[in-house]
Amino acid sequence: MKRIRVALVVNDLLLGGAQSLVLGILAHLDRTRFEPVLYYLNEYPLGRASNKERFKKAGVEIVYIGTGGKTAIAPAASHLRSLWKQQRPDVVHCHLPDAVISGSIAAISLGIPFIVHEHQSHAMHSLKIKLAFRLIRIFATVTIVYADSLAKELFGSSRSVHGPLSHIDHKNYTIYNGIDIQAMGMGPAAKNRDEVRTSLQISPDDVLIISVARLVEWKGHENLIDAFAVVQQNVPEARLLIVGEGRVASHLSAKISAIDPTGNHIRLLGPRTDVLQLLSAADIFSLVFSYPHGEEGEAIGIASFEAMAASLPTVIGDYPSAHTFIRNGENGVIVRPHDPEALSNAIIRLAKDPEERRRMGERAAESVRFLDWSAMISVYESIYTLLPKRS
Repeated sequence: MKRIRVALVVNDLLLGGAQSLVLGILAHLDRTRFEPVLYYLNEYPLGRASNKERFKKAGVEIVYIGTGGKTAIAPAASHLRSLWKQQRPDVVHCHLPDAVISGSIAAISLGIPFIVHEHQSHAMHSLKIKLAFRLIRIFATVTIVYADSLAKELFGSSRSVHGPLSHIDHKNYTIYNGIDIQAMGMGPAAKNRDEVRTSLQISPDDVLIISVARLVEWKGHENLIDAFAVVQQNVPEARLLIVGEGRVASHLSAKISAIDPTGNHIRLLGPRTDVLQLLSAADIFSLVFSYPHGEEGEAIGIASFEAMAASLPTVIGDYPSAHTFIRNGENGVIVRPHDPEALSNAIIRLAKDPEERRRMGERAAESVRFLDWSAMISVYESIYTLLPKRS
């Protein structure tokens, strides 16, 4: 039987939620039925953390479009069109704005069914990107969003999919981000917990709080640092690790130096590819998004799902999508955004109660089991199978 050719297009191979999702799809797609190829637009100098080696390990063909450090949409679209005119993929799946625009233009010109994958609230996009996406979605065969809140923002309603589709009768679907629970061991009880802590110079008695996200304003790191200053006064054995890179890294570093001059309690680890191992060594996960006042977006991303799967009590912000996954006080904690006091109170409460951390973490792990890639990949496989038949 002829395999279905799937072209996935993404801006770059840096560490990020969209890239993690694409990697999950490629790592779990049934290669006896599908023939995937990954196209990426931007290459970055050595020194920027990259997923490239992980993509290579997934055993997929990787094609660099070669548009340079700054994406040029027209050349990228033209290059993709030339490649696809010869290769004729059956389905195109586009992720992140530059890849969505250039990939969609190429797919439309060749009559190839294509998927637009939305990874972020449009409140974070420029007017130009918003208008481009609005136009492209008219031509897209399907638009996929990862959160009910984003679906309601864009379409007014959400159609959540948890299993294979038998037919495609809507233009948009909500598919939650998959996580690789199989690779996560048993959370804080994992065998490498002590080893990872030793490498981080964290003692067995320390209470380790971890946050994993791009270092941008709305991820809420500044509030977390302010909150931790209070936590540390109440729980001297508390330690905070912030994992990620981004445009506010130097600002956060200066703030940390003012609060913790010795660097004994708060550390910026930068980008890491061993996040699952770091989670296994932690006690609490915190990622409270802090959107501009008046704006809303998703409350929980892939890193938070992975933390829950690792049996960590997880603290997130009180946005509508938070309540889709978190039962406050049972399998996680929901706090007001932009409120360091509420965040510090939540972390202190968990830091002082190891038994509650254990109970909450167990419930958290159980509540995200349905997101494992062993189940989620069937959703994508059904869409990739159905779309060529509709073209």
